[in-house]
Amino acid sequence: MVSVALKVAVPQDVVFVVYIRLNNLGGKHETVVGTVTHWGFVEADPNDPMLPIDYSSRYYTRLW
Repeated sequence: MVSVALKVAVPQDVVFVVYIRLNNLGGKHETVVGTVTHWGFVEADPNDPMLPIDYSSRYYTRLW
């Protein structure tokens, strides 16, 4: 099988985010179910480069 995909380096100042519309949050023993709505790279927070910039006000609730 042939692929035209190219491997490229990701800049150090961005993080990859995935946005999901949750169908349920699951319980202690339930599986979380949702639909991926979109994804992409966003600027990283300078104080915590593992999180998106303005993460504390960008999202309603942190789920991880």
